[in-house]
Amino acid sequence: MPDIHFHDVYADFSGEAFTGIDNHVSGHKATIRSMRAQVHSTRLFNENYFALLAALDDAVERGIKLIALPGDFSDDGQPVHMRRFAEILKSYETQHGVRFFAAPGNHDPVRPYASAGGEPDFLNSDGSELAIYSTDHPRCQSATASDTPSGALICTEDIQHLGYTGILSYLNSAGFFPSSDYLYWETPFSSYSHTHYSLDKARAAGNMVRRQYSQCPAGKDTTSEQCQKLPDASYLVEPVKGLWLMSVDSNVYQHEHSEPSGYKGSGNAGYNSVLVHKSHLVDWLTRTSKAAEQQGKLLITFSHFPMVGFYDGKEDAIGELFGDAAFQRQRLPMPGTSHTLATTGVKVHIAGHMHLNDTGIQKTDQGHTLVNIQAPSLAAYPPAYKIIRWHRQSRLEVETVRIDQVPRFDELFEHYRTEHKYLTQTGADAVWDLGILDSRTYHDYTLGHLRELIKHRFIPHEWPASLAEPLLSLNALQLFTLAQMDVGKPIPTTPSDWLAHPDWQAASATAKQLINRQGIQSKALENLTGFEMIVDFYKVRNGGQLGLQDLPRERLAIYKLLTDSYSSQTSAPANRQGANVADAIGRFLAIFDAMMTGAADDHFEVDLDSGRVERLPRKTRQ
Repeated sequence: MPDIHFHDVYADFSGEAFTGIDNHVSGHKATIRSMRAQVHSTRLFNENYFALLAALDDAVERGIKLIALPGDFSDDGQPVHMRRFAEILKSYETQHGVRFFAAPGNHDPVRPYASAGGEPDFLNSDGSELAIYSTDHPRCQSATASDTPSGALICTEDIQHLGYTGILSYLNSAGFFPSSDYLYWETPFSSYSHTHYSLDKARAAGNMVRRQYSQCPAGKDTTSEQCQKLPDASYLVEPVKGLWLMSVDSNVYQHEHSEPSGYKGSGNAGYNSVLVHKSHLVDWLTRTSKAAEQQGKLLITFSHFPMVGFYDGKEDAIGELFGDAAFQRQRLPMPGTSHTLATTGVKVHIAGHMHLNDTGIQKTDQGHTLVNIQAPSLAAYPPAYKIIRWHRQSRLEVETVRIDQVPRFDELFEHYRTEHKYLTQTGADAVWDLGILDSRTYHDYTLGHLRELIKHRFIPHEWPASLAEPLLSLNALQLFTLAQMDVGKPIPTTPSDWLAHPDWQAASATAKQLINRQGIQSKALENLTGFEMIVDFYKVRNGGQLGLQDLPRERLAIYKLLTDSYSSQTSAPANRQGANVADAIGRFLAIFDAMMTGAADDHFEVDLDSGRVERLPRKTRQ
């Protein structure tokens, strides 16, 4: 269960810095972020509180006892949220015998050491936004007498960003430190072996003073005064006989003088930077995978960042069409990075960070295969988690469990209605769609969140006008008609001019004939808007096969028809008027098609000996 991004929606700020707003459903005081903030973020801040409880209850009902949290279990590692998160984990430990094993993500220790934190968009009782920052934040350092808790700014230590020391103190039973319950436990820095293990040795090795590495500027060796000693929370644990869980701390915080904390965040670093600054982890992966094979252990590796690409081989095509900065391409592990990680001998790695459901496979000429399993987030569409079952020595079954039904997910909706009324009355721009509050399930709600995110963030900031304009101006029938235009003649560059083009009528007649031959109703294409096509694209990009389950069968046939019709357009001469439009649409459809036909990511089996990934029939809950 990665990317929970836990936020305590009924938090108790110490000293009553912020008492919250009355919630008439629960009877408690809500301390939540605004819906405006949520629809501009790739994650929900509030309702994932309830989704976590639903997912844990689901896991308990299935008899699951071991739960891994591959990073971003918290939303910026703040005391006000960590307190309640630790309490929830503890309650499932004591009441249900569940054991948790966490790996830090970039939203847990935002920086290696405690730093100023806070958010400007907590929701106030009248629907306005309230800023809450830590006392060491510049906003609070420069606060005037009018910036009191009764105004728009609140200052409290409860929202400071904790570093490793603070976060691990809350989660000392989540694998980060040895326990008498474990059969074995080590770190990349410990010197004992499995055959010479003792709890005393492990406790000594677990001291964070002994779990540090030197991070040095380029060209400097570890003796340089410019090197920094930074914590590394990685560990290997054997919770039950024969199973090794390897939690890799893949955060890389590079020194940056211009940053108030002295360090840059790790969000865009990932394994590309791990290979440069934390090479000791690569050595550890190699040693451990070899030891696991020699001792007959099943090694499951997990961390926050992906080890293999997650766009089904279309990473370069996405960059060419949308630009290098779009679609979080800066977070992609480079091919050389994935190859190096595969050569360590690690066979299966579960990652988070991207809020995607995907399976990536990296092979090497030496016969190594690394299967990277991208587990979805409970805080975004599609909300789900992964179950790993070990049936035989060399075979793993992977099941993706959707969390569609979440009790209490609409408990905070009364506050969003107040916010929407406030925004409307004050004439705010780009007000979110109130219809999201009509959601009947958590699944529908996350899909509504995705639609708003597409409108308010993705299209305005990631989509080139040459692609967005025709898609948003035309429906699927008109796009299919455009593909029938004579490629040897000029096509107007403005979508509104296409309908008046002399060849449009002939192309339209051809299009309808082709549609009828496929047994598809032309009305179905006419009713499919370009915006809905973009929404469907993100369903599949985020959800893989889970997203495909939310697409009607007829719509899949439409996308196949469109993809085939534009496949010849991608090679049209670039200097032909309008060719860039058809080319952009064709490239988009090719990317979309690749994502619909990628490796199995819903229910599948991994053969650890061959690296083969085999699709299994979709499971239905009994």
